[in-house]
Amino acid sequence: MLDVKDADFAPLIRGDWEEDIGAGKNFRTFVKLEGKKLVVTSHEMHADPNWPDHTITSETKEARVNDQKQFVVTGLWRVESNAKGYEGKKVEPSDFTYTFWPVSRDIVWFDEGRRNNWVKLVRAKKSEGSFAIGAEPPELTQPPRALGGPSRGDHGLTGCRLRVA
Repeated sequence: MLDVKDADFAPLIRGDWEEDIGAGKNFRTFVKLEGKKLVVTSHEMHADPNWPDHTITSETKEARVNDQKQFVVTGLWRVESNAKGYEGKKVEPSDFTYTFWPVSRDIVWFDEGRRNNWVKLVRAKKSEGSFAIGAEPPELTQPPRALGGPSRGDHGLTGCRLRVA
């Protein structure tokens, strides 16, 4: 575990994180800290329109280190939303408390405030053509083969690769 202080929260946790999961798990957690904005998304791993991505967006109020060297994060407000367009009311102050337990610069244990529910997060790797949940996919620069575009295997994408989970 890392020896951290309150001021280390933003520099250490800033960016995109994804749950380190194995086969057979139905949902995957994604976390993003950008400035004071903290976004936590639960993503359904199997295509099922009945379970759209569920997101809690908050503005962090403070991050304090507890006696176990964990960041305990409280929020000024939070808003719940999903990929089907639902957006809940703004809750002020946020009634959620998140805990981050850094193991290294690229691995943290994360708790959404549920009892005994730690999730291992790894820093999301940025690779050419990859995009985070909720982000727009790369634009096609050429039409697909069916429309007279490139040959099989190119899939109409120029200069990028798509990751398939």
